[in-house]
Amino acid sequence: MEFALYALTALISFLGVFVGGILAFISPEEMPTGKKYFPVLQAACVLAFAAFFSHFLGLPGALRFAIYLGVLAYAFFKQNTVIVYYLLGILLSFVSSDNNALLTLSMIAFIYGVASGSLYAAASKLPKIRAISKLLFIHSPFLFLSIFTEFFRNVF
Repeated sequence: MEFALYALTALISFLGVFVGGILAFISPEEMPTGKKYFPVLQAACVLAFAAFFSHFLGLPGALRFAIYLGVLAYAFFKQNTVIVYYLLGILLSFVSSDNNALLTLSMIAFIYGVASGSLYAAASKLPKIRAISKLLFIHSPFLFLSIFTEFFRNVF
């Protein structure tokens, strides 16, 4: 895949965090319900990402099952969603050779970003503009890791 097109795909995936932050500020009355369901959505996204990624790699069934159990166990425990988001950015670059897999995984990363952005913005006590700026800054390594990983994969 052409590098510029991949970078645009990664950027659009990253904008899920921005959309989530805006969503939290536009509809604050929905956030108490969202605080219950967004962590479930994040866990589902991580599980779906692991399923599609392991299928893309062509891993044997027993190994896939072990990965699914590990991801499920991790999803039910308290997780650092920012680090998971960074990892999604790195893994996204490994599927760049397959357009269908890249589209699927970038959509999952976008949805995960919406949930993460909404939860962060809803918990933030900062003014709206500062909260969105900090949200984008904290999650920006997703974009950089994704693009740099793809760049180095193409160079080396």
